[in-house]
Amino acid sequence: MTKARFSVIVVLAVVFLSLIARPPIASMGSLLPEIVSDLNLSPSQAGLVASAPVFLFGFGAFISPWLVRKFGVNLALLLMAAVLTVSLVVRVASDFESLLAGTIGVGLAIAVINVLLPNVIRTEFKEHVAAATGLYTALFGLTASIAAAISVPISTVLGGWRISLGVWALIALAAAILWLPLIRRTSGQQQGGGRVSSFDRAAVLKSSSGLSIIGFFGLQSAGFYLMLNWLPTILVDYGYSASNAGNLLGLATIVGVPLATVSTFFFRKFTDLGILAGVISLLTAFGYLGLTIAGPYTVIGCLLVGIGQAMTFPLALTLIAIRPSTHAQVTLLSTWAQGAGYLFAAVATFSAGLIRDLTGTWSASLLLIMAIVLAQAIVGFFAGRSAKIIAQSSN
Repeated sequence: MTKARFSVIVVLAVVFLSLIARPPIASMGSLLPEIVSDLNLSPSQAGLVASAPVFLFGFGAFISPWLVRKFGVNLALLLMAAVLTVSLVVRVASDFESLLAGTIGVGLAIAVINVLLPNVIRTEFKEHVAAATGLYTALFGLTASIAAAISVPISTVLGGWRISLGVWALIALAAAILWLPLIRRTSGQQQGGGRVSSFDRAAVLKSSSGLSIIGFFGLQSAGFYLMLNWLPTILVDYGYSASNAGNLLGLATIVGVPLATVSTFFFRKFTDLGILAGVISLLTAFGYLGLTIAGPYTVIGCLLVGIGQAMTFPLALTLIAIRPSTHAQVTLLSTWAQGAGYLFAAVATFSAGLIRDLTGTWSASLLLIMAIVLAQAIVGFFAGRSAKIIAQSSN
């Protein structure tokens, strides 16, 4: 195979893997009211289905280094694409147990993809890391918004939520096929599973810089998945149709795609990102404030939340990339930020649904979301102002 042809395959493989990294979650949020009605799910079962993928995002981040050591990055990603394909089919095959089992598989596969895809970007696109990062994060946001907007119409036209959810298995299968030629390409950098020194570990996990970045990633993840999973259900409770609720979620997710793409390029030009992190987070808080005061989400509220959430994700990734001083620190910080961060996001997502179940209204849950976003503004201020993470030896 020629170098040019292989490069095209690499680009397509990364693109298709990026295309499938968010729709299986975003589509579930839009279709959850229909699924709850069809399967007669209890509120706790609905909350479990909504939060399970994000829990797996956390656990998957911690098992990713083991997968790299055992299989290498490319083979691990091929296996996860295969797991994702099978899980998407299992998820729509039968009853609640099948739905939950498939959802767990989906969450685990996407979790590993989340952690390992940046490794591929650094290895295969050495001269264009910023552009490649901007592309795949933009695809995350774009495909999430498209999935949120079209899931209910697909369900209506093609005969139900099972087809609407299951159709994403085709893209996952295409990603697995495209990844096949890459499994023999395993560089030392991609293996990257060496042990982290005690000095690097202490520098990341015991420093204010490392901990604030981990906290910021977790808080912004919680805000995003609270929106992605519960916004349509909140809107349906406020009297919106399922279709309109899905459209508003699509608006909230798609509005920030251009900003997320562009912001990746200029974040690195700032030496102090703290004020920017705080302002973006407060913008998100103002969007949520519209719902807590006025009731139903307005278009302006959706725009503000969407812009804020879209920009904090690449900002968190940028901090993970630029604050560490060694490659080992980047890997460790990324693992802990995504592992602990997504676990926290899952707890927040489940808690919001549980509080709604206990109180009978979304008011208290929305106050919880507001508190998380305000905490994100404070932690983001310190994370953005942090200096380089430097390992100190005993000498």
